[in-house]
Formats: sequence, C-alpha cells, structure tokens
Amino acid sequence: MMFTSRCITLALLSFLAGANACTPKCPATVKVSYTTAKLTQTIPQDYGVECVYNLSGVSCDFNSDGGLIDGDPACPNSIPSC
Repeated sequence: MMFTSRCITLALLSFLAGANACTPKCPATVKVSYTTAKLTQTIPQDYGVECVYNLSGVSCDFNSDGGLIDGDPACPNSIPSC
C-alpha cells in the first residue's frame, strides 16, 4: 500500500512539473540577406531552445524567456515565450 501511494505521488509531481514546462516558439522563417531560411528543427535545451534552419550554418539559441543568446545575425533579438 505504501509503495503504491509513493508511486502515485511521484507520477503526479512529474506530471505537474512537465505541465508547467514551457519552450519558446521558434520563428518559422528568418531573412538571411536576400533569402528566406525555413525552420527545419526545434531542439529543446536546458537553457531554452535551439532553432535550426535549412540554410547552412543558420541557427539561433534562445533562453527560456525567449531572449536571443547566440546565433546568426539574421536571428531576431527575441521570440514569444509562454
């Protein structure tokens, strides 16, 4: 009985922690010179999110608040967060 109660409590806490997790939303496109790069991959990171685009070397790292950490000059300074 005690084991079952602990398992249920742990499962509930894990669910609640995951429900509050928020990953900023990568822009679908970014302008690079005269070309538009399209989002190919969104990678959640410990610090926030990495947005990878279809043009070689174009990626943007954003913190959990949506602020730009590092990336191509084409990356916006911030993106929407939850």
